[in-house]
Amino acid sequence: MVYAQGWLDTTPEDIQEFLPKEVTRRGAILDELSPDSHSSSYTNEADPNEVNWQTIFFGSQTIYNQLKAIKYRYDPLGLFVCKNCVGSDDWSSDLNCPITPGSSTTPKNSAAPTSIKFSLTLSFMILLFFLLLH
Repeated sequence: MVYAQGWLDTTPEDIQEFLPKEVTRRGAILDELSPDSHSSSYTNEADPNEVNWQTIFFGSQTIYNQLKAIKYRYDPLGLFVCKNCVGSDDWSSDLNCPITPGSSTTPKNSAAPTSIKFSLTLSFMILLFFLLLH
């Protein structure tokens, strides 16, 4: 089943804010109508409001966890992060801060070592200190 929605650049802002919510709502209706099929998602564009994005975008939690392990093998400092991308669940919702251990939002089995992120932060602080001296 397919549901599509578009709008012009001249569409009022309040309507532009409403339409993504409506797409999400109608996608949920389609999911209820076809419980044995894969869940819905945008075609050629990820829904930034998707709650279960790890499984909707990547297939299953097992596959997502494998991709996350690969990501951290090649990006152990977590420098490459974007909304709803592999590993972004280890970051705050605005993607400005890594989630710290002990936080109520810390994902279980997080593959990114906090000590590496701390070392990177410390390195940047030292670099900034030396730049300020000159």
